[in-house]
Amino acid sequence: MTAYKPFGNEIECKIIYYGPGLSGKTVSLEHIFSRSRRRARGRVVQLASQTKRALYFDYLPLRLARISGRPTSLLLYSVPGQRPFEDTRRLLLKEADGIVFVADSHLNRLESNFESLHELYKNLGRLGIDPQHMPMVFQYNKRDLPHATPLNRLTAVLNEWGLPEFPTVATRGEGVFDALKEIACQVVDRAAQLPPAIRGFSSTRRYLRHQVA
Repeated sequence: MTAYKPFGNEIECKIIYYGPGLSGKTVSLEHIFSRSRRRARGRVVQLASQTKRALYFDYLPLRLARISGRPTSLLLYSVPGQRPFEDTRRLLLKEADGIVFVADSHLNRLESNFESLHELYKNLGRLGIDPQHMPMVFQYNKRDLPHATPLNRLTAVLNEWGLPEFPTVATRGEGVFDALKEIACQVVDRAAQLPPAIRGFSSTRRYLRHQVA
């Protein structure tokens, strides 16, 4: 959940990029890093697995301008999508404030997308989190593929609750910041339910849209 550090008067929000392996989660974070103002970003941290073929996670701290007078950071995590890393994915979901589900638009990956989404909902349930109450957006990546799965098909299979969705091409950065801005704004809205000491954070939704990117 949103972390409030009273001594530093800081707010930190944790956003998880979730989805099947090779769907574009890491590439999305790399684009955000490359296009963010240098003073507003930390370095991307990548922890490699023993196989050196997948990452336990990528981590990108993104500092925003002060909101309601408080320093504010988005902590962006990309979790590994491969099957052996389910425990790692569940661990990183703890205290998440929002989720960007990155689906692979390749025609052959529709089932993998569905399985990954089902696992996400299962892991949230194991953590005592109602998936319908978790801020979330869909990022339909690789829309530049010549035979990409039609958007209406992805929506029908994955987006049963009518959540915000964004077609993206992460390798070119298309749509990546749109998805990030939306999930950041959802997290801000959710912060309105926090204790009164930081409730003023919720009144800055429009301002935040101009601060991300």
